[in-house]
Amino acid sequence: MTPNTFLPNNTKRSWQKKVVRLQTMMAPFAAPVPEVFRSPVSHYRMRAEFRLWHDGDDLYHIIFDQQTRSRIRVDSFPAASALINQLMTAMLEGVRNNPVLRRSCSRLTI
Repeated sequence: MTPNTFLPNNTKRSWQKKVVRLQTMMAPFAAPVPEVFRSPVSHYRMRAEFRLWHDGDDLYHIIFDQQTRSRIRVDSFPAASALINQLMTAMLEGVRNNPVLRRSCSRLTI
């Protein structure tokens, strides 16, 4: 998932597909109907990984497209928790303002 493909309106449909898939997988075992709970439509991921990309004096987060492996700039990530989004900005500022970190940091796992 990329920020460009994140569509909050699709989360309900995606969730419904996952429920049907789970029920289909469990059907041969006569499992009881699972109790399922919906996540919020945004800020539901509690972990994210970004690369830091240095472009001249500019510094920003990127992820890679899973199919093309092309770089995608990420300034915010609505699927990630609000705290992760806050930390993205804070970490960039911390790295940007510290010459040692700026030269050595290339990957952030939050």
